[in-house]
Amino acid sequence: MAWSKAKTAAVVGAGILLVAVAAIIVSAFQAKAEREKDFIVYEVQHRSLLQKLFRQRVNESELRRQMVGVWEMAAVKSWGATDITYIPKGNRRYKIFTATNWSLVQYDSESNSVLLAGGPYTLHSNLYTETIEIANDGMAKYRGARPRFKIRVEGDKYFQIGYNNKPPIEEMWQRVWQ
Repeated sequence: MAWSKAKTAAVVGAGILLVAVAAIIVSAFQAKAEREKDFIVYEVQHRSLLQKLFRQRVNESELRRQMVGVWEMAAVKSWGATDITYIPKGNRRYKIFTATNWSLVQYDSESNSVLLAGGPYTLHSNLYTETIEIANDGMAKYRGARPRFKIRVEGDKYFQIGYNNKPPIEEMWQRVWQ
């Protein structure tokens, strides 16, 4: 009788273990599908929080090399907003990086105007500071500013989170050209 109870307990235990493993596998596949479906939503909901909590150790020269190129803003989560704003096609914003300088160009199809800013940047680990030296009329009020961001580059995706802003602005960019 004891042997019968032990066999039953073993079968039930194995069944519970099998269900738990299956649940973990299914949730991993669902997370992967969610991440691949919309990387921006996934980053804002999951990884951005981790990036805020844990300082990453970053090789500055490798990060600088990864930044070089042309990036198109895909989405932004503005100060205190709970939703992500996707940038409309007629109002695209591009950020261009060299090894030492950055520039920002945005064309607004409604007003038929171009916003332009640029200057040098510094990089300390994943802390990025840009100096706004050049700015046209639409960006002139920012001339001389030195905004700071925590950044991360993952392949063709660039993430920029305001540093010391309460609440921070979060931007997601997609590589256009390298």
